Amino acid sequence: MKSITYKSVSRICILAVIATTAIFSSCNDRDYGEFILPVPVIESFTVSPQTFTFGDNLQLTAKVSDAEIDIVALNVNITANNKLVASQTLSVKSDKTVEVDASIFVPLAKDISDNADVTISLTAINRAQGATVRELTGFTGKRPYFERLYLVTESGDVGVLVPQSSNKDRYEASELSLPKSFRCRIAQKITGDSRIDYSSAVWGEKNGRIEPVDESGDYIFVWSGNGNYTTSIIFDSYTFKTISGGGSYQPGDLLVDNFENAIIVDGETLMKTSVNLTKNQEIKVFHELASPDVVYNPDFFERIAFNKVKFLGETGNYDLYYNAGRKNVIVGVASPSYPDYLVACGYGLGYPSKVTPTQLDAAYPGKHLVTTSWGFDHVLQYILFRKTGDNIFQATVLMPGEHDRYADFKPFENTDWGNEKKAGDFTFTGERIIASDDNWIIADGEQAVYRITVNLTAMTVDIVKITI
Repeated sequence: MKSITYKSVSRICILAVIATTAIFSSCNDRDYGEFILPVPVIESFTVSPQTFTFGDNLQLTAKVSDAEIDIVALNVNITANNKLVASQTLSVKSDKTVEVDASIFVPLAKDISDNADVTISLTAINRAQGATVRELTGFTGKRPYFERLYLVTESGDVGVLVPQSSNKDRYEASELSLPKSFRCRIAQKITGDSRIDYSSAVWGEKNGRIEPVDESGDYIFVWSGNGNYTTSIIFDSYTFKTISGGGSYQPGDLLVDNFENAIIVDGETLMKTSVNLTKNQEIKVFHELASPDVVYNPDFFERIAFNKVKFLGETGNYDLYYNAGRKNVIVGVASPSYPDYLVACGYGLGYPSKVTPTQLDAAYPGKHLVTTSWGFDHVLQYILFRKTGDNIFQATVLMPGEHDRYADFKPFENTDWGNEKKAGDFTFTGERIIASDDNWIIADGEQAVYRITVNLTAMTVDIVKITI
């Protein structure tokens, strides 16, 4: 037998290559074979309405069939001005015939003009990855314009953004007192307790860019380069950008840093500052003190904006106490006495607060929402009544305690137990019943915030439940 030489092998290889080339050339001549990949047939495809607003849902109906292979997916793409704004996969049951009637959401994307030309395409895919595409054109997408939007910070502060008169795509909130840097979302709607309503438009961050988000989206980072805090913010709903402005603290502004002293009262920490206040003075409050959860003593302050309070008392020197555990600011004065004040001590009263018993227990374990006892050793032990008219005094209190369910107290003209005011000397009106001739005893009452008005001329007491 002859041995195969290197040259023979080469010759054989060359012949094999020539033969293979001839075979493929023959196939190309026959259009690469007889097999044709089956593709679905889109029998019908409709979307309504023809004109819509970005942020709306459209109704899509379609019927798709394939004679040989099951259909496994239906994909919908929506483009506006030739830019992809939405892509959605419709849930279908694998079958040779599929019918769908589905709602598809069209979000507002950035840089999309009003009355944009919109195209909606449906791609049907079978199990062999054969695909058919059908496009619908002639749709018009309109930009949404809002009466207001809400800026909601990560810590729960809320600001209202209103459209600028010169540019209705820009929404602005001014006179803010937010930190120099913070994180927020922009929402079309909020709930009654100032939380974001995710059933409507919400913007946050995705991959470092501002985009429409749901609960899983991140917050937008805002930083004001100038000043101590953020005074304004603009949200541009066309470009999806925020523009912030800064300001500097002014004398008379109220922030936690101004509460220079910390005192411990009955196991609770009170931040204290002494200030001179003018009647009807408007005071800006910042950061933690601007939170809607913080209650300012309603007898001395009116909350006129989320970041501003008005002082209702007479011009003079006052001590302000901030209790972070109870989230309230109360007012104290040196040696309060008649005819400017009354003071009440006893059991079952407290200054108004929005914290729940559970929240309070987390801050001060075992504490009650009410704080008073018999004595005048500190500001939590008694309640200060402010003079609101000729011989008329007012205090707003929480009563009775959630555990004891009763209140037992009495007003005096000063902290030396001067000239006690016995219940039997007054006529009581309003929602609460006094069951004593001496102490003011209120038993089995509903725990709520009440305003007590004492008229020492008419010798009447009116007790009314209020909402803070």
